[in-house]
Amino acid sequence: MRRTSDTGTTIDALRAEDLRRQLMELAQERFREQLVDTFEIEHLVEIATNYSLLLSDVYEPGKIERILKRNDPASRWIDHLNLPDEEPHSSTILHLRNLPDQVKTIADKCLYDVGVFQKDEYRGVSLTDLGMQAYRMASEILEVLAEDGRLRDYFRGNTLGKMPIEDEVVFLRQCAQRFTVHADLLHQLGLLKSSPSGPRPTAVVSPEIAPKAPLAGKASSTAVRTEPSSETALESPPAVPLEKKSDDRCVPDRSLVPPDGQATTPQPEQISGFERLLVFSALPLDSLRSRLKEVVIDQEEALDTLCDEFTLYATGTQNPRRPSSYLFVGPTGVGKNYLVESLVHQLEEHWGNEVPLLLLEGPNFTYPSDINELRGATRGFIRSDEEGVLTQFHHRSSCAPFAVLIVDEVEKAHPQLCRFFLSLMDRGTVTDNRGQTLRFSNTLVVFTSNLGYSRMQQESAPIGYESLRGARRYPRREIERELKKTLSPEFLNRLTTVHFAPLSRTSIAHIFDLEFAKITSAYESIHDLKLVVTARAKDALIERGYSSDYGARYLASTLQRHCNIEVSKKLKRDESNPKRQVQPVLEYLREVRSGQRLYRPTEAARLVNTQARVRVPYHTLRIDFRRGKFRYESEGHRR
Repeated sequence: MRRTSDTGTTIDALRAEDLRRQLMELAQERFREQLVDTFEIEHLVEIATNYSLLLSDVYEPGKIERILKRNDPASRWIDHLNLPDEEPHSSTILHLRNLPDQVKTIADKCLYDVGVFQKDEYRGVSLTDLGMQAYRMASEILEVLAEDGRLRDYFRGNTLGKMPIEDEVVFLRQCAQRFTVHADLLHQLGLLKSSPSGPRPTAVVSPEIAPKAPLAGKASSTAVRTEPSSETALESPPAVPLEKKSDDRCVPDRSLVPPDGQATTPQPEQISGFERLLVFSALPLDSLRSRLKEVVIDQEEALDTLCDEFTLYATGTQNPRRPSSYLFVGPTGVGKNYLVESLVHQLEEHWGNEVPLLLLEGPNFTYPSDINELRGATRGFIRSDEEGVLTQFHHRSSCAPFAVLIVDEVEKAHPQLCRFFLSLMDRGTVTDNRGQTLRFSNTLVVFTSNLGYSRMQQESAPIGYESLRGARRYPRREIERELKKTLSPEFLNRLTTVHFAPLSRTSIAHIFDLEFAKITSAYESIHDLKLVVTARAKDALIERGYSSDYGARYLASTLQRHCNIEVSKKLKRDESNPKRQVQPVLEYLREVRSGQRLYRPTEAARLVNTQARVRVPYHTLRIDFRRGKFRYESEGHRR
């Protein structure tokens, strides 16, 4: 069935369900990168089936002028209503509630005319600009009404059955931002067709469709006054239920909408859960596994265990409420913390977003009262008005798809610390000093320990660097026995224990190569200088950087001392003509900081490196070790 306007065009009357299906298909086809959510689809169905918009004339010049006047605050729209000082009556509330609706009706009419009829202007006014600004103005008016103390209870309690005010504001802004997307989808429906039956038939509403398609549980009205009064608010259709979203990445899947069709205000953790499924489903896990094995040496078991866990994240089949909890146990300096830090770095590099990380040192929690540092001091005690460390971390982690919490050397903390984390590992929640429930279901929790290994290291301490020729063996059964002596069964049973292997001679050499490469890369990129190390110097550096007690923990600092600091000192001694013209570059950076100049990272790096580069006559520096001392010898001559 089709309805015809007096211009000789017809509008096909479709059932609401058919419209939903067509709009979903069009949205997935045309806006694959700008996902259209379910509530946007319902909004467009309402627009397409609201034939009162076809017949009405809501373009009142006075209101159009006020809408397009961007410096006109929303508060002035309600000034003429003379809101009483005392608690407003229900009639006043109804009157106020219709005020943003009258502005929204103008926005809906603009969307209808632009999308269905492809009209660009009305008396020289761009209907696209008018529609976008009207949606924004409607949202601003709602915000002003909600901020009024006398109306706050009404809008928060929502006694008339409408959706929460915060959600309406968000969706109206979304409608403004995505006006052209919505107009394109309406146009693609092809509702307008040329009439074969001649001119001037009458437009009527199809009996197959209600004039306006209400959502579940919502009453609606199609009454629109064609001659609005400037003194009172218009009666207009109620706002469409909507879903509050943090951005436009909304999945057009009705299974994510509550069964009754009502919009809800999501908790940050809910959005994080959806985000986590998406980002891990798109994560190349085999590539991540390979890359981690390149930088974390000889810890195959730990790497495989973590990456296998991430496959559950990618399929969404892990426990959504319980965080993944691990106990990393192994000798000191074999890469327990380094593995987690490398994982965070790789994920940030792949996703382009921060992965919140919190590191807690076990030795800092040796007394029961130290737990207050985590949850915040109890009321009545000093600093009870301050947030605990976990509350501060929760602000960041709850808004991220994935976060990491490390408790290092947990065996050196008071047993109360382990008891504190039981509920977090079991249910994903803890309670802070203000009674707030902190949820960490999206957090990877890692405890580290060298229980058992430290005692065996001391009992069989090797002599000298030659002990690295073969990897030391630690009976796992004895390690497990040591763990059970110190850590409670309730704590261990909630954890997946991962054993880290001791480092072999080959492992130490590989770690050396990785750390030395970081230093040489900096000298090559900034100073165009190549660093090389002889075999004698490499052996001497490894011998100084590795010990049976601390593993490879101090290898990086040893290289920093002999391959970075000493090299820098030599370069500055050998530099010819050290004067630099740094002032112009400093001015450039200050102008960038103040917003006076565009910032291009590659250009800034080029300018800074050009001035900071040392001027030495050679292009290679060789590090050798002879007669008990490190030697730094230059090679080659620059042209």
